[in-house]
Amino acid sequence: MKMGDMIDIKSNQYIKGLNTFSPCQKCQIQGCRDPNHSLGNYYYPLKAPQGAIHLNKSPRIDYDAHDLPMCTDEGCKEALANILAASTAEERKCREKVHSLKGESILLELPGFSRIRSVPHDLMHLLFKNIIPNRMDLWSGSYKGLDEGSRDYKLPANVWSIVVQKLPRLH
Repeated sequence: MKMGDMIDIKSNQYIKGLNTFSPCQKCQIQGCRDPNHSLGNYYYPLKAPQGAIHLNKSPRIDYDAHDLPMCTDEGCKEALANILAASTAEERKCREKVHSLKGESILLELPGFSRIRSVPHDLMHLLFKNIIPNRMDLWSGSYKGLDEGSRDYKLPANVWSIVVQKLPRLH
C-alpha cells in the first residue's frame, strides 16, 4: 500500500487531480459549475442546482450519499481503453477529462496493485490541510467568495471567539 497527498497520487496514478469533472479515485461522482461562473471550479453536490453547468451538457445527476457509484479496477481499465481508442488528440483530451485519467500507471504492473484500494489519501493532507481549513472558511463566511446561500451555516463572531479560545494553540 502506498499513501500520499493528492499531488503525489495524481502523478503516480496518472489521474487528472483536483478540480476536475470527476476527481475522486474511489467514487464516480461528477462535478458541475455555477452557471454564473462557467470557467470556475467544479463543485460536487449530491443534488446539482438547476442551471448548473455539466461537462458536455450532460444531464443532471443526483446522488445518494449512502449509495454512491463506486470506482472499480475493471472500470478504470475500460475507461483507459476508451481514452486510448480516441482517434484524435482533441477527442483523447475530452475523454481524459470525462474519466479523469491521463494514462496507465507503471504501478499497475505490480502484482496485487489496485488503483482503487492501494493508494489511500493520507490523513494529514486530507483533513488537516484541506477539509478542516475549508470548513472553517465556509463557517466564517470567507470561503472562495461564497455567501450563505439558502442555509444559515455562518457562525456569528461571538461563537467564533469561543471556538478559537477552545482550540489548542498550534506552535
